[in-house]
Amino acid sequence: MPHSSKHHILLLSLLLLLGLSLRLFTSADAYLHEWDERYHALVAKNMLKEPLQPMLYANPVLPYDYKDWSSNHIWLHKQPLSLWLITGSFAVFGVHEWSLRLPSILLSTLSIVFTYWIAWYCFKRKHIALLAAF
Repeated sequence: MPHSSKHHILLLSLLLLLGLSLRLFTSADAYLHEWDERYHALVAKNMLKEPLQPMLYANPVLPYDYKDWSSNHIWLHKQPLSLWLITGSFAVFGVHEWSLRLPSILLSTLSIVFTYWIAWYCFKRKHIALLAAF
């Protein structure tokens, strides 16, 4: 049963819309989740002033142990690209929950397309690629 290319583009677009709406729904809570979200928000906020220095504490008043990654002055727990994306979002949209989550929402939605492309490249069948993207 052959399907037109327009049919698959429509289905992939619907999958993207569904994925985006699910991500927006799950990101709608108005509080920051423990650990990752809170710490990344703080480091990205501090990176607005010093983009090449990911600081957990911009002005450490209390002594800290540089060997303890969870309470160090410089935050080297994650790679800088995600922090730079959050910092850029903060710079454009302001510092709040939505601008913190926007890069993750957009990139994870884009991963649906990448999954489709990878599955199509591996199997050369559009229905398998659609299933993988779903």
